[in-house]
Amino acid sequence: MEQQIIDALNDFISEIDSLIDVSEPINFISRKLLHDQVEKLKPEMVKFNDFVQNNNYKEAIKLSRKIQKIEKLVERIKKSNDLSPKITIVSFIIILDYFLRELARISYEINPSMINQSQRKLSFAEISDFDNIEDVRRYVIEDELDRIFRGNHSDIFKSLEQILSTDLKPEEFTWKKFIEITERRNLFVHCNGIVSNQYIRACRKHGVLDEKITTGQRITADNKYLKECHGIIYEIGVTFSHKLLRKFCKDHLEESDDYLIKLCYELLVEEKYELAKKILKFSIEQKRHSSDYRKRMMIINLAIAYKFSSDDGNFKKTIDSVDWSSCADEFKLCVHALRGEYEDAASVMRRVGVNHELVKEESYIEWPAFNDFRKTQIFLDAFESVFGKQPTLETR
Repeated sequence: MEQQIIDALNDFISEIDSLIDVSEPINFISRKLLHDQVEKLKPEMVKFNDFVQNNNYKEAIKLSRKIQKIEKLVERIKKSNDLSPKITIVSFIIILDYFLRELARISYEINPSMINQSQRKLSFAEISDFDNIEDVRRYVIEDELDRIFRGNHSDIFKSLEQILSTDLKPEEFTWKKFIEITERRNLFVHCNGIVSNQYIRACRKHGVLDEKITTGQRITADNKYLKECHGIIYEIGVTFSHKLLRKFCKDHLEESDDYLIKLCYELLVEEKYELAKKILKFSIEQKRHSSDYRKRMMIINLAIAYKFSSDDGNFKKTIDSVDWSSCADEFKLCVHALRGEYEDAASVMRRVGVNHELVKEESYIEWPAFNDFRKTQIFLDAFESVFGKQPTLETR
């Protein structure tokens, strides 16, 4: 089950990342295309007016067809610019719904007793269509999932929490934002973005209504909103799946912790600090961890996220929450570097040497903990004394 959940999560992250990664380039290309067509139209309009003023109606009529063609293309580009973010939002929810359904199906399959809660009854005629009891079980599971995922997302989570006997909702801020996203998605699908009473009621009920938005108003989604949606959907997918891992795979905490550490490391390298903070806080707040070492790695990474998002107060609070004096050298090295204690960091760096299991040559080039340290002469001197050369991009 553990590997099935992780595989499903990897696919989920890959799909939503692909959507957000292409949204900005598509938007840029679309804006450039619109600008180019508008610029192309301007001299044609000047020519047209000259033809009319000179009573050259034959050429004016011929040119008017060309102008109309450009104008139609401009309108289509404008409509595409309006549709593209809507389609992305809808796609986010489609991907999330499929992912949640897969996790629920995996949970049913690995823990067959859960299906006993189903009130679904089959007639003799229906049962006779199946070859064995396993086929019946799979049919009932899919039927149960169809029933659950026909509801709104608040009801979906409520049903899944009852079936799986665990709290699956994200923290309150994320949950409220998620409700607004799903309600906006409904507007895009059913009302072309025109605000309905249902949207107003649902958002007000969950405390996420922008009071400037009124019934009958048309709303869309800009690039900032898309990025926010990506973060919310990403967080829900990761936290949901790891709650299941910790419930059903209690003997595999090490794999779960390592996955979260690696995931957040990549977020830090990509400078997605806000998203990294959310996943790391979730990771640290878990009741159990596979080891104190891994929990400390999570704390270090959270400190990195705070430091490089210019949140000095939370950085200091986080880094000071642990006594690092008796920790392994890799922790001391990171803490000294993050605190700006560069001479101490260089001293540990020399002590760690060349063949450390975790802190390798490429680590000094890539690890976010060393972002500021790398810019100093102290770092360059220590690096050369350890590796006999200056760091280069090829080190990575």
